[in-house]
Amino acid sequence: DTHILPAIGNRKAVTLTRSDVAKIHGAIARKATGAKKPGAKRTAARKTRGGPIIANRALAVLKAMFSWAIGLGLLPEGTANPASGVEAFKEKGRERFLYSEEIVRLGDALTLAETDGLPWRVDEGKPGSKHLPAPENRRVHFDMHSVAAIRLLLLTGARVREILDLEWQHVDFERGMLRLPDSKTGAKVIVLGGAALALLDELPRIGRYVIASTSAGTKDEKPRADVNRLWRAVCREAGIEGTRLHDLRHSN
Repeated sequence: DTHILPAIGNRKAVTLTRSDVAKIHGAIARKATGAKKPGAKRTAARKTRGGPIIANRALAVLKAMFSWAIGLGLLPEGTANPASGVEAFKEKGRERFLYSEEIVRLGDALTLAETDGLPWRVDEGKPGSKHLPAPENRRVHFDMHSVAAIRLLLLTGARVREILDLEWQHVDFERGMLRLPDSKTGAKVIVLGGAALALLDELPRIGRYVIASTSAGTKDEKPRADVNRLWRAVCREAGIEGTRLHDLRHSN
């Protein structure tokens, strides 16, 4: 929606060439990181609009789309995949490990988030800031399920969606494991340590998902979309800004 469709427009799929895809790939890579759009909510102050890594992901999506269409016979027989042969940009490893002291600070920040609350920053120079509560009262509290999600990511080494999509029926307390029927790599078993088991045992069961969302317990219950707002806040508090949620997998 952000990169491929605007570039292709209403062109017919059979007219797209490898040269076209290469140009799209290069154009996405040249897009810069910019400030968030006016009025945008719950996003970082600056958002990546493109770059080599996003360009590679778009290339992979486009290639998969054409492979799917060709496989189903939606395109004329013999149609070549225009994304095949377009070389992806080289990507540098982005692994980040949290040191022991950073994990301690992160744990303290998570505890603060669900108890006293985390301080929120205010630009004192903006109009209306003088009407805000006193600095000592500027705190935001987060629910225990979102905090539990981050703790489980750290304790299990699971992927973000594996935790946010986790259902209670997939938790095997007797054997101490998570039985994921459909992870990114297929069916998967994650062995739980004592801390993770204790955390799950104490977590209130509101709906079918372990990490309850605002629709928990309703007929149209859906898993929580993300915990990005909490993650940015605890990273600021713990002094580990720039760390990704995915990095918790490497710190397990």
